Amino acid sequence: MPEQKKNTLQQVLEAHQAVTNLIDSDKRNKYILSSATRIKLAANLRKTRGPAEDYEKERVELVKSLGEVDEKGSTKVKPENQEKFESDLKAMLAMETDVVFTPIT
Repeated sequence: MPEQKKNTLQQVLEAHQAVTNLIDSDKRNKYILSSATRIKLAANLRKTRGPAEDYEKERVELVKSLGEVDEKGSTKVKPENQEKFESDLKAMLAMETDVVFTPIT
């Protein structure tokens, strides 16, 4: 069996959004996709959900640690920390993951 291609966190997040959009669209259109396709989409959604949630949790923590609360109560990255924030995000998104997608054919 050929070695599975490693996916970056960026690819996993993009796939998560795409699969979520397809599932939502299928529901809005009264389930036009085949049952087999829906099962494969659900499998991919389960595979991507954890990394997507982990990324969002880390992103929020990074904003809190490098930011400050503004007058509206929102936390924003301080200008002097923007470069570090972007560098840390870029590093997270470039990380290889163990996520292997279920082909939808």
